[in-house]
Amino acid sequence: MTTEALGTDQEARFEKVTSIHQVLDVEAIWAAETIKERRVLVEELLDTVAAFPDHLEVKASGVPTLNVLYGEVGMKVSENVGVGDTIS
Repeated sequence: MTTEALGTDQEARFEKVTSIHQVLDVEAIWAAETIKERRVLVEELLDTVAAFPDHLEVKASGVPTLNVLYGEVGMKVSENVGVGDTIS
C-alpha cells in the first residue's frame, strides 16, 4: 500500500469514527456505565497511552497518534519539565 493510499484509508476510517461519534450521546452512555463497563469501552477504543514528562501520546484504534498536554485533560503539569535544558 502506498503512503498516499494509507493516508486516504486512515482519513476514511477517521471520518467513519467521527460520523458515529456525532450520533452517539457519549456523555449519557458514560454516565450510565459501571466502572467495569467504562474500562472495557476505553480498552476497546485505545491502543496505547504513553506518558512523557510534558505530554501524553494517545494512540486510538484506527487514527493517528494524538499528543495531549497534561493541562488539556485536567492533569497537573510536571514541575520537572525542562530541567536540564541548556539556556542559550
